[in-house]
Amino acid sequence: MEPFGPRRLAGEIRRAAALRDPLGVGPQGAVRLYHGDAEGVRGVRLDRYGPHLRLELYDPLPDPSQLDPLLDGLLPLLPAGGALFLLERYRGHGGAVPVRGRETDGVVEIAEGGARFRVELARARNTGLFLDTRSARRWVAELAVAGPVLNLFAYTCAFGVVARLAGAEHTVNVDMSPAALARGAENYRRNGLDTPSRTFLRGDIRKRLPWLARRHFCFDLIIVDPPPTAPIPPAHRLAPLLAEGGRLLWCHHGSGPPPLPEGFAVVEERPADPDFPGRSVTRSYLLTPG
Repeated sequence: MEPFGPRRLAGEIRRAAALRDPLGVGPQGAVRLYHGDAEGVRGVRLDRYGPHLRLELYDPLPDPSQLDPLLDGLLPLLPAGGALFLLERYRGHGGAVPVRGRETDGVVEIAEGGARFRVELARARNTGLFLDTRSARRWVAELAVAGPVLNLFAYTCAFGVVARLAGAEHTVNVDMSPAALARGAENYRRNGLDTPSRTFLRGDIRKRLPWLARRHFCFDLIIVDPPPTAPIPPAHRLAPLLAEGGRLLWCHHGSGPPPLPEGFAVVEERPADPDFPGRSVTRSYLLTPG
């Protein structure tokens, strides 16, 4: 981590957090308050999830004695009754722990638009909701697709929830992790959504896409949000699953050009919301065949 005094860093974080007010994220919403890679100190991130804060440090502080002054300097940002969680990622896979505020397990319900999602702040990696794809979820709501929607690399199925709430008649969520899909089913329940057969499909998309095609599934929208190391679904597997007039919504995480499938044209491109400033590394693309 770059040399940066803890009190000065806390002040910089507070100033950055004040810039988030125009985003209009309510008290039960989730927002990145400080994105250090673009706002001053690489490897420092502060998120608010409802009443709680989660500070992530990717590198150790130059002096361990600086940690307490940094944490104390963030207390003005902590909502009443909330907890400040600390995740020191450089230590390995240990989870986040509450270090200021009240004792809590960190499980909280987040409101975003008309949807509600369960997040778990004590987890070592992902809380259950990726904040950098908030703009893409809002885009899905705006599209208001009435027909079936396929959500690939579904994780906790946030895109599927938003699609159903926006009017999709049915959603299919595909992910390798049964634990992630179980958390997705919980998100469906929290939003009062039914889950008919094949709402959640576990498996590698390289096998699941042909499986869906053989069963003549057809979708008005396919959402593709692959992790950086995941296999990219090829065009010849996606195209047969699109209904006439169907579209892809593709999320890309990384500074390089997106690996968009051949044979599809970009209709529109959108960046992440302004709480992820600087050179955008998360962008979304609406694609059509041809």
